[in-house]
Amino acid sequence: MTLCPADKCSGCGACAAICPVGCISMREDAFGVSHPEIGPSCTECGLCAQTCPVLNPLPLHEPSKCYAAWNSDSEERRLSASGGVAALLARLYRGRVYGTAWSDSFMAEVKSGNAKDFKGSKYVQSHFSEDTYREIKSRLKSGEKLLFIGTPCQVAGLLNFVGDAAEGLWTADLLCHGVCPERYLTEELGHLRKGRNLTDVRFRSNDKYNYHLTLWDGDKCFYDKDQKLQPYFRAFLEGISLRENCYSCQYSKPERSGDLTLGDFIGLDGQVSSVSVNTTKGSEALKELSAKFPELQLVEHPYSDRLAYKPSIMESFKKSPLRAKFLDNYLQSGFYRAVRKTLFKDIVKSYATIAYWKIHHIGHLIKKRLLK
Repeated sequence: MTLCPADKCSGCGACAAICPVGCISMREDAFGVSHPEIGPSCTECGLCAQTCPVLNPLPLHEPSKCYAAWNSDSEERRLSASGGVAALLARLYRGRVYGTAWSDSFMAEVKSGNAKDFKGSKYVQSHFSEDTYREIKSRLKSGEKLLFIGTPCQVAGLLNFVGDAAEGLWTADLLCHGVCPERYLTEELGHLRKGRNLTDVRFRSNDKYNYHLTLWDGDKCFYDKDQKLQPYFRAFLEGISLRENCYSCQYSKPERSGDLTLGDFIGLDGQVSSVSVNTTKGSEALKELSAKFPELQLVEHPYSDRLAYKPSIMESFKKSPLRAKFLDNYLQSGFYRAVRKTLFKDIVKSYATIAYWKIHHIGHLIKKRLLK
């Protein structure tokens, strides 16, 4: 028995969390993608279908205001994905915020944490456990006010799960390119770390490592590859290795599931976040944030400025022509080898382009010095 079609399922896990008899489990398919599996003890109560955001979609909210936003504290912003707004929100809701953080084994998981835990983009699907769903609902029912930051499909799944208790829940959805299955990054890191102690994994930062996959042991970076040369990162950015549902995402539109929408404000100089206000609750949260943190800079923009530079607000990310080849390779050899077989020619070309540029640049410098 299945719930929504497999190619529409986001793997949010809300159905498994709501099941009163615990007969739904999230299982990986042949491509490492998690989907719900309903066991024989199902009583056909229908709660899973009511909670599924594909079968029971929430009404979405049209944005009322749009801002370019950034933390003027450059050190605070340095390890953030863009302008550091999500980190400030996490500080505002200290102890009452849920978002995606790395586990001790560097799996992305939804949990309660602090601003430091949630800093930086994590380009992989985060695991939203049944226990975390239930913990959030329990805290809301006890009267706590909480913030959840996640992908729009996670926001929708959580709102359906908590139901009437959502009054005390503030949500911020992320402008999402799509997510890779958890298994892909786990396998990639297993090969790259080579037994080294690993304390951090970064894809984005406001320094020379921006859009590099970097692995860290304390303050020492022991692996560093640019997005064009790093197979996992490149496959993600080019739409080769995303979950199948991401290519037909029901949230790739201006109307959003969260009270606020956060992302990069592409088209502006520097590392700047975009913040869209979608509900009255979102407006209240942004006002409180601005009053609490004077380092938050907000500049209002027409929403059309935001639309001009982010296709995923208007449509789902396009499936790469290499997608089918990657899936065939995956069935034969798993992620690590499959992604390298799939992207071999493209990455060689990128290395050649970089080598040509360096040789040309060095030649130009030598000529300039000789002709002085």
